[in-house]
Amino acid sequence: MHASAGASAVGVWTIARRFWTALTWVGYRFAMLGYGGALAVAGWAGNRRARAWWRMREGGEAQLAAATARLAPGTAWAWFHCASLGEYEQARPVIEAYRALRPQDPILLTFFSPSGWEPLAARRPAWWQTGDHLAAVPWDVPRAYRPWLRALGHPRMRLRFLALSKYEVWPDQLRCLRGAGIPTAVFAAYHPEGAWPLRPVSGLLHAAWCGFDRMLVQDPGTAERWRHRGVPAQAVGDPRADRVMAIATGPPPTGPEWAAAVRWVGTRRCLVAGSTWAAEERALAELGWPPSAGRCWICVPHEVHPAHIDSLLALLTAHGLRWTRWSQMTAAPDTPPPASEILVVDSVGWLASLYRLGHVAFVGGGFGKGVHNTLEPAAHGLPIVTGPRIERFREVKALQTLGALQSASRPGDLASLLHPLLDDPTLSQRVGADARNWVAAQTGAAAAIASTLAALASRNK
Repeated sequence: MHASAGASAVGVWTIARRFWTALTWVGYRFAMLGYGGALAVAGWAGNRRARAWWRMREGGEAQLAAATARLAPGTAWAWFHCASLGEYEQARPVIEAYRALRPQDPILLTFFSPSGWEPLAARRPAWWQTGDHLAAVPWDVPRAYRPWLRALGHPRMRLRFLALSKYEVWPDQLRCLRGAGIPTAVFAAYHPEGAWPLRPVSGLLHAAWCGFDRMLVQDPGTAERWRHRGVPAQAVGDPRADRVMAIATGPPPTGPEWAAAVRWVGTRRCLVAGSTWAAEERALAELGWPPSAGRCWICVPHEVHPAHIDSLLALLTAHGLRWTRWSQMTAAPDTPPPASEILVVDSVGWLASLYRLGHVAFVGGGFGKGVHNTLEPAAHGLPIVTGPRIERFREVKALQTLGALQSASRPGDLASLLHPLLDDPTLSQRVGADARNWVAAQTGAAAAIASTLAALASRNK
């Protein structure tokens, strides 16, 4: 009798969960349509980001169909998808390792955000081969995905698998691919206890995560939490560690800007502030940068569009600070470097290398939605200071436990954390070495992920 009652309760719970998932599907579809409409209105009104979002999708299905038609007989896409540039930095070492294992597979690389698509559209990466294709995924509604699937050759799609970097999970996209028998995988995911995808109450999002053929996560804790829910997740690490260590240990950049920046820093103690936002830039400008202090500051804003750069330069001028723009750092070797304390980087793609010139790092975003990439300065052996929003990131917690990262509760507290590190080379070197050693111990995930994906591709012929 007790067993019967228990079985009945399980049945009721299963029915309730399925009903809730169906209900959240309805809400999700309405939300997607509403968000798409809002983007359309914003683009029509002149919003730069919204226009870029729509522009990157113009003619996407036709271009993908043409690229698929050009595939050699017997080949099929290995599809890697990233939300934006940060997720691509995690995917890049995986793609490179996969290419070494299966060079015959053309790569389909897609993005959701213009911040990832635009740099790759302007300059193809070193791993790129003739036949690879760059695209933007459509809006996550069935009517948008139907022409996308036809472009991939539906019903017999030329596709080995879809591999998602970190968190970019779109339920309708996955439902369409699973229905066509295409294997799906996610890698570099990290979910602390209580994360939204782990909760059955999230409905379709929880169901989408539970349906991956392969879930390759950063740490044993995330793997155990998913295994407890019946999902065979595997802890393989974070492939960003492979990427940042390759940059930190590889040769420095070349070119006139880099050579001029090295001379500009000279023997001064240098703070590299990466991915900064306006409130953080105001706080850093108030730290005091007199030339006699032997300090300098390289500021790499998160937003480098002209309006923000102009605002930042006006802020520095108002504080009586001398500044130089990165785009002006092209002086001849025999010309003295500019007499300034602040170098404002108004170009993208330099931050990971610029940490090489620093002694202390401030990583932005921690006073907003969440801190940006802390692995890059850690790989270069820099002590790190951030804002308080660090709870979602495994590596930040690990570096904080080591004492290699400190977080300020408010912008006004930055001075008390940064000044001791800038003033004491012995302290900053010791703390930075702990950070670098931790990152070095995390390498190897890219090869493990690529091996799993290669095995998945070989079974889907």
